[in-house]
Amino acid sequence: MTLLERLPEVFSNNEGEIIYDKRNKIRRITLSDGRHIILKKYKKPNFFQRICYSTLWSNKAKKAYIFGNRLLFLGIDTPEPIASVTLYNNIGIVEEYYFLSTEDTRPDCRILRDGNMDNPQPLIDALSQYLIFLHQQGFLHGDTNLSNFLYEKKADGTYHFAVIDTNRSRFLHSPASKKEALSNLVRITHDRQLLSSIVHSYATQRQWNAEEAVKSVLRLLDKREKRKLLIKRLKGQ
Repeated sequence: MTLLERLPEVFSNNEGEIIYDKRNKIRRITLSDGRHIILKKYKKPNFFQRICYSTLWSNKAKKAYIFGNRLLFLGIDTPEPIASVTLYNNIGIVEEYYFLSTEDTRPDCRILRDGNMDNPQPLIDALSQYLIFLHQQGFLHGDTNLSNFLYEKKADGTYHFAVIDTNRSRFLHSPASKKEALSNLVRITHDRQLLSSIVHSYATQRQWNAEEAVKSVLRLLDKREKRKLLIKRLKGQ
């Protein structure tokens, strides 16, 4: 059997190396030729989602594959998609789905939040410039968490970035508006000081009013956190 045919067994037998094991599960597999690939098994959808994924919607694995190829076509670096696999039951209802890609071992931008950088400003400015590039391309990452931006520092001191976990993203038909762009920055981090620094750099580079941009994003973050807290209370958590 091929690897694509054995995906459920790979996870049930704990083959390879576990990378992430929470809502979704991610494993690193070494192929016979020594190459490493990443296998992602998405959380099993609820009944409503299973029906919609079987009839109306593309599931997250399909979107990850399609979006990954579209990003590469646009010149936006991301791990190369290999395949998406969807498993159905005997009446044609989606049971589970998987996404396979090449491995990218570059570190992510959580170093800005968790690391001990003597001077984080160059990376902040470079990340902000990269976010501007994405927005001007009409790409709105669906989860702009720092962990979803990988970086590499070049010999000349400049930075190169790549994006991961893009299945919830949006591709616009034109560059993102100011409102769309600022709204897209809210999920970067809950660390308000760091978020303010990133938004300030972003707005300054776009020649926008930086103070107003920071206030706008922080207001959106407050609303988002209050909404999440309310949902948790309603669920009794």
